[in-house]
Amino acid sequence: AISSETAVERQSRLSREKNAEKDRAPGRKGARVYYWDLVEGVRVRTAVGRNNYQDIWERYGSRQRRYDSVADEWEVCTDLDPEDGPDYNLDDDDDDDSDCFISVQTHMNEETDHNAGTASSSSYLARLHLITRTEPDSLNSVTGFCEDIEDVAYYRFGFLKQPLPNNRNVVLKSQVWNKVLGLIGCGRSPPSPGPNDHVKLQLCNFITQLMDAVDLRNAPQVYDLAVRNSLMRPPVPFEVDVLFSFNGVYYLIQAQGATDHEPYLIALRSAATLMEIARREWGPKTENIITCLIEHGMPFNTLMASYPPRKYRAIPCRRPAMLGLRPATFKPTLQDYRGYEILRDNFLRSARGRAALLAGGIISRLAQEVVDVNDVCDGPTGHALQEGEYSLCVWEMGQNRAFWDDQLTNEEMDLICGSYEVVTGTCLSSLRIFCIKSPLGVVSKDGIEQTAIRSWWPRSGSWRSCGLNCGYWSKDAEDWFQARLRKMRDPNETVKLMTSQEWHSQLKFKKAHFLSHKNDQFATEYLKKKCNLSF
Repeated sequence: AISSETAVERQSRLSREKNAEKDRAPGRKGARVYYWDLVEGVRVRTAVGRNNYQDIWERYGSRQRRYDSVADEWEVCTDLDPEDGPDYNLDDDDDDDSDCFISVQTHMNEETDHNAGTASSSSYLARLHLITRTEPDSLNSVTGFCEDIEDVAYYRFGFLKQPLPNNRNVVLKSQVWNKVLGLIGCGRSPPSPGPNDHVKLQLCNFITQLMDAVDLRNAPQVYDLAVRNSLMRPPVPFEVDVLFSFNGVYYLIQAQGATDHEPYLIALRSAATLMEIARREWGPKTENIITCLIEHGMPFNTLMASYPPRKYRAIPCRRPAMLGLRPATFKPTLQDYRGYEILRDNFLRSARGRAALLAGGIISRLAQEVVDVNDVCDGPTGHALQEGEYSLCVWEMGQNRAFWDDQLTNEEMDLICGSYEVVTGTCLSSLRIFCIKSPLGVVSKDGIEQTAIRSWWPRSGSWRSCGLNCGYWSKDAEDWFQARLRKMRDPNETVKLMTSQEWHSQLKFKKAHFLSHKNDQFATEYLKKKCNLSF
């Protein structure tokens, strides 16, 4: 690599080497840091996470750190010099070395009224912050929505606009056009000016035929994956492999500009997302693709190869909501919302925050203003290799290796979405004979209160099945998000927390979800032929 570098690249490398001689922890925009963790006698290269750079610098000696100026990376390992060690003659005597994990029992208050006394929201916030939190001004969209409707239809759904006919009048009902806009995620406030009537008619016919098609053979000819002219079909400019596991199929992609030092591969569950990456020509580096995936709210993983699982993974039991139990009379206030934001953002700033950006959808959107994209680009944390609920394991039965990544638990996802357990105050008819009324609500014969989970934002399962989920974070999703956010931060507004069923009823638009499924189905069929994938 050094022999083929340009003069500019050489000067940049020498500058990095000179800066590394200072032996200081890199900043958030500096070199990446990896430490070699000892796992059952084997050293495993693990990303430190940019929030932990200063901490890792204080744990190792200067001779236990080695800088690679070509890759712009630090390697940290005691084996580099076993006799060296950290310098403990430091002014900072803070010995708290634990990562931020929120206990499921934290902030629970099941005995006292949350609106009164020392347990009230205002008292809690006063203890947490010495000054009153001002109204946040971070209402700006983190995703750009400046694309024309034809571009959205092409990049996500493969729509090929045809030449306009001459001297032909088009009559298109506005309700038909508005319905199509809703299907592709642009219905709430469509860009103005929109396409002309001829293009509108083409797009309406394309969406209708795509939803009616059974396979690529009878898909519309203006669909780039089914067009007869093979030169018009989108190329796939990167390596694609497929991985089977108990969790389903994963598409592994390696960017054109990927280096040998990258410890992970980008993994996608959606073939339609893979084709959008190809159409938009995201890259050439891995971090370029990751940044774009996050900006568009698309779920993905950064899978790192390691040992297969060594034990059976039990299904975790249901645990109480992290935001606690609330009475049937609970009516959330602005202080409740601010308290939730503080807890959520504190969690997202921990090492677990990167897993939220991987999740896509509403969880990724809530995390984008807090979590640094570089934490995702650095690769899986050490927690990903600790078999348990904090890690995702993708493994083909019988293979001698598995792939691992960070993963949120159900309780962590509920915390991000702002979920409480609220006493229902009512009793299901099938359980009525077992329940009695009490001042607290409905109590079973065993003295257990009947509760429902209510949340500020749709929980993960509700979001996946709702009409706003088009496989990416659409303009409609952002418009809805901003409108609800403004309402929740307005002290004069009353906001209702909703159950999963209520979220499903409010955000229903099943045909949008159906179109997304069809697009994914045909993209899968195309990749099988294009990349010679067998599954």
